[in-house]
Amino acid sequence: MSARGFEYSAGDQGVSSGGRFAVASFRRADLSLGLIVRHGTGLGAPNYSMGRGYAGHDRLVVALGRSGEERLVETRRFSWGARDGGDPFNALLHDLEHIVLPALDKSESEFRVSLARAVTDFRKQLGLDNL
Repeated sequence: MSARGFEYSAGDQGVSSGGRFAVASFRRADLSLGLIVRHGTGLGAPNYSMGRGYAGHDRLVVALGRSGEERLVETRRFSWGARDGGDPFNALLHDLEHIVLPALDKSESEFRVSLARAVTDFRKQLGLDNL
């Protein structure tokens, strides 16, 4: 991520109904990738943002036209894992290296359009499209 100008930032740590967690993000200007790590070994929903609203990993993959190619999938509500049952962090790394970052490298403007579409779709699902 740093090779593409993203800076790592550690966020909050705490305990919620889902147990111990830590939050981290990678940011470049208004683009960000937010991560929630649970129990040190699990992932909450990775999310992507351009500063206003966000979209989950699955929605961005769909908006990029790569649905079905991703290795990181929601395994149960608010919990993400590898499609093949392997390590969720390796699955996320694969998706970043083979889907997300290549799309950003190819055309940042097209990537931003896809991300905006994913954010809009998520807002519609939540009933926030009129706000």
